[in-house]
Amino acid sequence: MQRLSAVLTLVIALLVVVVASAQPSEPGPRAASPAKEFDRHPRVTRADQQLLARAGGWLWWVDGDCNASAINLATLRVRHVEGQHCRVWPNPQGTLALAPIGGSADLIAERRLAVIDLKDPRGLRQVATIHHQDGVLASPVAWDAGGENAAFCITSPAGTEVIRVTAYEWEQRVIRNACDPVWLGGDRLAFVRDDRVVDARGRALPLRDLLLRTLRGGDAKITALAANRSRPELVAIGVARRAQYGRAVPPAALVVADLRGIGVSYRRGDSAAVRETGIAPDGRAAWFVDGETGRSHLEAGPLPPAGPGNIPIEAWRYAWSDGGAFLAVAEDHRVEVFDWRTGQSAVVDNISARDLAWVR
Repeated sequence: MQRLSAVLTLVIALLVVVVASAQPSEPGPRAASPAKEFDRHPRVTRADQQLLARAGGWLWWVDGDCNASAINLATLRVRHVEGQHCRVWPNPQGTLALAPIGGSADLIAERRLAVIDLKDPRGLRQVATIHHQDGVLASPVAWDAGGENAAFCITSPAGTEVIRVTAYEWEQRVIRNACDPVWLGGDRLAFVRDDRVVDARGRALPLRDLLLRTLRGGDAKITALAANRSRPELVAIGVARRAQYGRAVPPAALVVADLRGIGVSYRRGDSAAVRETGIAPDGRAAWFVDGETGRSHLEAGPLPPAGPGNIPIEAWRYAWSDGGAFLAVAEDHRVEVFDWRTGQSAVVDNISARDLAWVR
């Protein structure tokens, strides 16, 4: 009888083990399936490694699920940022980055920016938070050349304001009735106020006549601004016709000009207003984001020479290397890096980038 009891006990114990092992385990809050992590890992062929190493630096991207990652083009080391961030703005030195917190649906109400330490050997994680309770983010983050100061715009029912912060202290200085901040040469802050580009002293740059000529009449509304910070100093301006209550209506245009108001313009006809702009460090090209499609378009700048003919003029995003010798182009499932002088290219495959940044 004792032997029968022992056998029954053993059988019941084995059944409990089998049933328990068949139950699906609940993943932890930060667990990720191996397949998902592999999906985020870029691929580079041996033949393309030499050009990427020559280009160098860290190429940052954000995918459609708001995952932010970076690849060192010289070593092909890949790093992923913890959490969801639909944009990421690293400073030029690649030591810090600012990023909105949460997925795309959260950005409507989100009023915080994450500070991410890019040199932490333990991983890329948020180390501080910048609160902007008065409004939501309304511009990209602009860093000065030294990577010590950043500026961004927020908007609220009361209007717009530029917030300037200093790295590591993160104290905020507010500039009222301003938006779309950029840094000019010598780390001079400029921004848009009353649809004029003005410097931190409130002096307007002489660009208004060029903008009005571009629109062929009517008041001009500036919808985006970027600057190159080098010689010659250039700005890339998204502009549209200003309608009642300050609305931007067609025609829309991209204007690339020096600080004297001399430049070129590209009219967009009845297209949606330009949402964001960027410009090459040497001024040879500029890009803009279509406000309706979210796609980016590349245009020649006012300075020769023009880029190679094999570079796509439409893509998800563009990013230049630090000196402007190379251009990264985000296409559907890859990023292609072009030598601006020769047109040679190399591909970083298995990346679905919707945002790009390139730093040292």
